[in-house]
Amino acid sequence: DLIPGFLQEFPNLRVEINLTSRNPSLVDEGYDVAVRIGPQGDSSLQAKLLGVVRSVVCATPAYLDQHGRPVHPIELRDHNCILSNYARQLGAWRFSGPEGAIVAPVSGRMSTNNIEAIYRATRQGFGIANLPDLLAAPALADGQLQALLPDYEPEGSPVYVLHPHRERVPAKVRAFIDYLSGRLSGALTR
Repeated sequence: DLIPGFLQEFPNLRVEINLTSRNPSLVDEGYDVAVRIGPQGDSSLQAKLLGVVRSVVCATPAYLDQHGRPVHPIELRDHNCILSNYARQLGAWRFSGPEGAIVAPVSGRMSTNNIEAIYRATRQGFGIANLPDLLAAPALADGQLQALLPDYEPEGSPVYVLHPHRERVPAKVRAFIDYLSGRLSGALTR
């Protein structure tokens, strides 16, 4: 959603977007920048933390009416959770709550590397999901989804913008990084 605004602000630039579930080599494949979610370990890249995407565990009212509402993260083990293949541990969601850090075992009949697919399955009442709050906010606001476990905060995901190490960062790369930082500063936590 931010790219059209960036291009309006910088009319002499072109942007080619490649959406992929893999982590391509920026240098080998000729990319200027990458935006990645989750811990980053590639030391050949310069990484700037843009912030952390907050998460919300949620489900439809119909799912909750049929299967019950968990009140503690451990109770998620008794529910059909819609899982992300990107999770550090596919079978566990991490929370912080009154008793400290909790690793809740989760399982379900569906896992995918596409967050939009998880969101759609959740809205169809298929199960409980751990979604980025930015994505879930409209459905939560209009009651299509309900937030669960209010006393427990799901672990967020760091968002990084990365670029190859260079002596001089190209102006277009610097402009893009600054633009993302400015636009996402209110949407992500630090």
